[in-house]
Amino acid sequence: MKNKTIFEELSPEKLRWRLDPEAIPFTTTDDCDPCAEIIGQERALKAIQTGLDIKSLGYNIFITGMVGTGRTTTIKQLLEKLDKEEKTPDDILYVNNFKNPDEPTLIMLSSGQGRLFKDALENLIEMLRVNIPELLKSKYYTDKREGIIDAQQAKQKAILQRFEEEAARQGFSMIQVQMGLFVKPDLVPVIEDRPVSFRELEPMVKEKKLTQKELDGLKKKYEELTAELEGIFEKLREIDEETRTLLKGWDAEAITPVIKGGITGIRERFPQSPISDYLCYVEENLIGNIDLFKAQKKDEREDKSKELGDAFLEYRVNLLVDNSDLKGAPVVMETNPNYVNLFGTIESSVTRLGVWQTDFTKIKPGSFLKANGGYLVINALDALIEPGVWPTLKRTLRNQIFEIQNYLSLYLISTTRLKPQSIKSNVKVVMIGDAYVYNLLYFMDEDFKQIFKIKAEFDSEMNKDERTI
Repeated sequence: MKNKTIFEELSPEKLRWRLDPEAIPFTTTDDCDPCAEIIGQERALKAIQTGLDIKSLGYNIFITGMVGTGRTTTIKQLLEKLDKEEKTPDDILYVNNFKNPDEPTLIMLSSGQGRLFKDALENLIEMLRVNIPELLKSKYYTDKREGIIDAQQAKQKAILQRFEEEAARQGFSMIQVQMGLFVKPDLVPVIEDRPVSFRELEPMVKEKKLTQKELDGLKKKYEELTAELEGIFEKLREIDEETRTLLKGWDAEAITPVIKGGITGIRERFPQSPISDYLCYVEENLIGNIDLFKAQKKDEREDKSKELGDAFLEYRVNLLVDNSDLKGAPVVMETNPNYVNLFGTIESSVTRLGVWQTDFTKIKPGSFLKANGGYLVINALDALIEPGVWPTLKRTLRNQIFEIQNYLSLYLISTTRLKPQSIKSNVKVVMIGDAYVYNLLYFMDEDFKQIFKIKAEFDSEMNKDERTI
C-alpha cells in the first residue's frame, strides 16, 4: 500500500519571508556605519584579488555575472584601494628624432618630471628667441661680420684688379654685357683708346684700318684671356663659398655661448641619459640654424608662420601622459572602448596643396597608455564590436609592447609615415561581460585563455543567513 503524500496547508503569512525587526541591531540607519565590503561574492572577490596580486604576463581578469550583481562597483572599489599603495608610473613623452624625424624618440621620466622638462624646453626657446636677435644686432656681432665680408671682398677685388691690369697690357678692357635679365662680364679690344667689339673690327679690316693678321692676333689673345677669366670667376666663387663658411662659423661662435648656457641649466636639472643625448642634438641643431632667430619684417614672419607653421616645432616636447597629479597606480574606466579612445592615434592634416602632413606633436594617447603601470577596465562586448580593438588589445597584452599608429592604417590607408618608438606596456586589463561572451572567447579564440587567465564569476544568489542580512 503506497504512502499517501501529506500536504500542509500554508497560511498567506508563511508564503512570504519577513524580516524580524528585533533582529536588526540598531534603531535607525544613523546608528550604523555603511557596509564597506561586498556581500555574498566571496568566490568572485577571491579570484579578483588573486588576479590583482599576480603581476606575471597573462594574468588579466575577466569578470562574468548578471547585470546588477555589482561587477563594476566591486572592481572599482578594489582598485581604488590598491592604486594608492602602488608606485606612480612614469610620465611618457615624445620628442623630435633629429637623425630620423619619421621615428619620434620616446622619453620616460619620473612622474611630474615630464611637465617640468617640457616647460624647461619652452622657456629655453623663448629665451633664445629674445636674446639671440638682440645679439645679432649688437656692435660686437656686426663689426666682426662686416670685417669678414670686407676682407673677402678685398680679396676678390684684388684678383679682378690684377686681371684687368694684365688685360689692359694686352690691349683689352673688361665690360658688362646685358644678356636678358643677367649681366655678364666680357673682354673687348681697345683701339685708339676706345673699346671696340669684334663685330666692329671686321669692317675695319676691309677699310684697311686693321690688318687680318692683327685681327687674328686679337682673337687669339681674346681666347686666352677669356679662359683665364673663367679661372678668375672660379676663384671668386670659391671666395664666396669661403665667405659663407666664415660667416656661418662666426654665427655659430657668437650664439654658441648663449645656447650652451641655456642647455647646460636643463642638463643639470635632468641628468638622465636619454635627456642628455637629446639635448646634444638640440644644441647642435640650434647652433646650425641661426636663420630661425634672424630678425624679419612682421609681414614676412606672419606669412611664413601661415605657410610653415611653428618654426620651432622640432624643439617642442609632446607630453603624452602627465602623471604629476597622480598618486599610486592609475585606474582608468573606459566606457567607450573604440580604437582611438583605447589606443590613441596620430593626427594629420591636409595642406593647401592637398598633401597630408603630420609630426610628433600630433601623437595622441588613449586610455591604454594612460593606464600604463596600472589598471584598465572595459566592457567586453563593447570592445569586441569595435573595429580593430580586439586584435590590437590581444597583441599588446601578449607582447607587452605598445605602438601608436594612425587609425586609418587599419584600413590600409596610409596618411602618415610616422612610426613612434614603441612603449613597454604594463597594464592589468579587467574585462566585464556575461558568461556567453566569456565562453565564446574561451573556445573560439586560442589566445584568449593565455592572456585572461583569471575568471571571476559573480553569483546572482546568496545564502539567507544572519551575516548576509
